[in-house]
Amino acid sequence: MNFEQCRENMVDSQIHPLGVVDPRILESFSAIPREKFVNPGQEGIAYCDEDLPLGAGRFLMEPSVHARLLQHAAPRADDVVLDIGCGIGYSSAVLSSLVSTVIALENDQEALTRAESLWGELGCTNIAAYQGALREGLAEHAPFSLILFNGAVSSVPTELLSQLDENSRLLAILSPNPGREAGKAVLIERCPGGHFSDRVLFDANIPCLSGFEPRKEFVF
Repeated sequence: MNFEQCRENMVDSQIHPLGVVDPRILESFSAIPREKFVNPGQEGIAYCDEDLPLGAGRFLMEPSVHARLLQHAAPRADDVVLDIGCGIGYSSAVLSSLVSTVIALENDQEALTRAESLWGELGCTNIAAYQGALREGLAEHAPFSLILFNGAVSSVPTELLSQLDENSRLLAILSPNPGREAGKAVLIERCPGGHFSDRVLFDANIPCLSGFEPRKEFVF
């Protein structure tokens, strides 16, 4: 397959028509070889506009949702980003050319090892990999100017909100009732004085990030 052409088609047909117009974001999606960040045998479907399961509760977000989140995140050259549940590293690689530093958090060391190898191959030198509990974030490296999740969450833990710097933002797909209600992409901003504001951006249905599913309730 001509993967370079596949990337061009992804940008022109899946991403750009949905309002993703930041040239830096479009260039990053054009440059990062998505086919390298899938399991063996999945290369041929790497550019489908759908969520692609990778195993162990990880997946690649469909390109249209991923790119729209980044458009609303408005990544800046001086951003320090916490990329939660990075899996084998695609999301962090896309962010690499857009921001100052990417802190890639993953609880699966095998996935992180593969991610680091791929980042090295692509020359992504501003990504730091950390193994740890996703819900806890990385308080020792906070505050962050941008936090992103690689999957839907039923709610945003207060531990992660507290790791946002002032005048900074967090992007998430909130899905408290998957299968019953559409998920919502939301932007949460930490304002001066520690207050938070949030707004809904668009509907999006993607799988929950492992560990962030809704709690099961007993039915009597």
